[in-house]
Amino acid sequence: MTVPPPAPEAHGPSARVLRLHADVRAAAEMVAPMWPLDRFVAVNPLGGLTHLPFEEACTEARRWRGVRTHLDLATARRLAARAGVGDTELRAALAATVPELSDLPGVMVGERSVTATELALVDVIHGPQSPAPAPLPSLGARATEPVPDATRHAIDELVAAWCATFVDDHTATWAMSGRHEGFHRAWRRALPHDPRARRILGRRAVKWIDRLPADPADALDTVLATAGIADDDRVHELRLQLVQLPGWAGHARWHDEWAPVGQPPPRLRLLDLAAVRASLEVAALLHPGRGPAREPLSVAVPPVHDGARQQAEDAASRAALTERASMVCQHLGIEPDEELLTAVRDALGPLRGAAREAVWLTAHERRWRDGLLERIAEAPVPTTEAAPSAQVLCCIDVRSEGLRRQLEALGGYETFGVAGFFGIPVEWQPLGSWQSEPRNPVLVTPSNRATEIPAPGAQDDAARALRNRLGRAAAEDAGHRASHGVGAPFAFAEAAGWFTGTAALARTFRPSRWLRRRGGGRPAASQERSEPEVATRPVLDGERGFDLEQRTLLAESLLVVIGLTDGFAPLVVLCGHGAETRNNPHAASLDCGACGGAPGGTSARLAAAICNDPGVRRALEERGITIPAETWFVAAEHDTVADVVTLLDREQIPRAWDAEVDALARDLEAAGTALAEERAGSQPGMDADLRDRGTDWAQVRPEWGLAGNAAFIIGPRSSTRGLDLRRRTFLHSYRAEVDPEGRALETILTAPLIVAHWINAQYLFSTVDQELLGAGDKMLHNPVAGIGVTLGDGGDLRVGLPLQSVSLGGEPVHEPLRLLAVVEAPLERTADIVQRNGALRALVDNEWITLVGRSGPGEPWSRLRPGGHWEPWTSPAAGAGGAPDELVA
Repeated sequence: MTVPPPAPEAHGPSARVLRLHADVRAAAEMVAPMWPLDRFVAVNPLGGLTHLPFEEACTEARRWRGVRTHLDLATARRLAARAGVGDTELRAALAATVPELSDLPGVMVGERSVTATELALVDVIHGPQSPAPAPLPSLGARATEPVPDATRHAIDELVAAWCATFVDDHTATWAMSGRHEGFHRAWRRALPHDPRARRILGRRAVKWIDRLPADPADALDTVLATAGIADDDRVHELRLQLVQLPGWAGHARWHDEWAPVGQPPPRLRLLDLAAVRASLEVAALLHPGRGPAREPLSVAVPPVHDGARQQAEDAASRAALTERASMVCQHLGIEPDEELLTAVRDALGPLRGAAREAVWLTAHERRWRDGLLERIAEAPVPTTEAAPSAQVLCCIDVRSEGLRRQLEALGGYETFGVAGFFGIPVEWQPLGSWQSEPRNPVLVTPSNRATEIPAPGAQDDAARALRNRLGRAAAEDAGHRASHGVGAPFAFAEAAGWFTGTAALARTFRPSRWLRRRGGGRPAASQERSEPEVATRPVLDGERGFDLEQRTLLAESLLVVIGLTDGFAPLVVLCGHGAETRNNPHAASLDCGACGGAPGGTSARLAAAICNDPGVRRALEERGITIPAETWFVAAEHDTVADVVTLLDREQIPRAWDAEVDALARDLEAAGTALAEERAGSQPGMDADLRDRGTDWAQVRPEWGLAGNAAFIIGPRSSTRGLDLRRRTFLHSYRAEVDPEGRALETILTAPLIVAHWINAQYLFSTVDQELLGAGDKMLHNPVAGIGVTLGDGGDLRVGLPLQSVSLGGEPVHEPLRLLAVVEAPLERTADIVQRNGALRALVDNEWITLVGRSGPGEPWSRLRPGGHWEPWTSPAAGAGGAPDELVA
């Protein structure tokens, strides 16, 4: 057949092409942007649907992608028994999730009437599993003469392989030709020479694709028109094309929407990816293997929302509902007749879709949230203590909660929580690096620049370290070329096998000693964790944002946002965090999210340098913040795998503080040891090696990361001090009395809270569906071009977190709950901020997060509802009626 040419464009792209670009962007809301591995950023995999209520968004995700969005019933029930979730929480959850149950008539069981709520409760507790969701089919699958499943799967594997080749700057021996022209054009060059494509599609299909327009937009427009996709259905069809490869589509979305402006090519684009996949599927549809070619008009592709398909789905749903009603009757010990079975089925009707799973989610949340709020409300007000010997500013990360608690237990310390980049958005250029990297949340665009240089007197050490680094890089590059060249791996294995085998044994059985021998160890000030320590200092570029006015503003914002504006201790410690691990593609997921997936020591050093600047201190005093001359700011970094806190830039601390710094170092070591012993109770394996797991290249669970995260608390430390929050809460310090205009609170609610929601959502969905929303078993991971991992030797990039990060022995370790935000501030101030920030308002109104607040200690808790009004937070036990015990036993 002849491909219709696109209409000529005399004055730029047509309205039709522009609309196609918009359609692709709209279709991409079903996939989350995916950052490269070295800049791993936790994201909500359903983030494009936060404009919808949570349950509606989950319904859409199940429909379009076939994912699970809640724990299956069996797992939810097992976790409920472990967490103490019972009848009271389930009744409250039913009332909140399926309120229409209370309006339905009861059913006569014997001589008594059983309410619809009681029947639903039996179904939730004892009913059969829900079937796995099935995704909507793309055009090749729903055609009257569909493309075989094996062919469509092979097409996806082929597109994934081309994507990997296109973006690979790390391991490919030969780069894909024409990458500078974009993915679609480079693919068109490669297609006629790819024997896999000819084997899967056939020569005629390959030739048909070759006649398509070279421009990706024109090609996609032609392909959709050829398949008979109406203009109003294009967003739906493009969405189905993208969700066939959500990992690569997510990475393409990152390139389109989030990649730095200066990101070098190659850049994978959503439009190119959609054009390539749609072209292949339509080619397979028109040229079915060795059969006769089909004319476009003879290939009927029903619309996405097809009536016949909907009828089949409805019939299956009715059959499943009948099975559930029969099981309810069986549990009640009665033999139902048709009339009773119909009545029970009608009573269970509102629990459609994943409603039962949603009830369990809500019940789990209420159980945990009520316990947390009750503990905070009943916590004794701390007595006035002597002035602290040091104040420690830690990241809000849930892992810092344990360190703060252990340090405070030693006495003499006051701790604060703040976003781990310490409010310093910066492009950071490490020692010896030719490029800079952002050290701030992805929601923030850095306008400042800083460079790492050798400290005075350390130039020779730095030069030696750089020579060693270059030598190792050259050796690694030579090894890579030798092992990846054609035929070379065999000779390379023979020549280097004795050395590499011995080294592998040493790294396996004595990892700590091996690293020490090579000059490595636990992380210090440098980004290069395997480098020997070199004394360096950060240089703030006054021409790139770090003039005195800007530095003063950054210091003021840092101190005001946490309420540290007076009462300074002799030492103020800025403690970032990172995680040392080996052989871990997802290592950045354990680092600081506020630092863009990098260790937080750099940000701590920059903040300390600014706050120690005499000029900044004089300017702060003019603004009403007086930092005594006897106060020194110290940078530190907490290795969350080993629970070791390293003080950074000690050579720059004046000798007058030697005694205080030595005492601080001893207490930090004691607090880290106590925290490691606490964590040992939840970490699998032997306790003795817990602090050395980061050096073990065979360790699949160096730590649990942020597993268990469930709440974000904004308020003074006095409200939570002394409480063991079990490393499940983000803690951000805030004092409402020093923030009368609410600017600091608005910053916290619109930046750190949003990042915490992304983290929480990623852990939630990675737990409930490891197959499609998680990264799968890391034992099977293969890194691809430094941007992601695949399972096995190819296929789609895996999104989310690995199996080993959220589960153990087939059971979830992370309890998947939506984030609870707890705010201690005037209620009107909090509500006003939420109402005037659309993204935040959508999260609250649509129940992606629950926001609870109180004006101050001793005040009752209230929940912020849609529209900005508050309602009292009540325990689910209040007013809950009791069901007959035999119904739910």
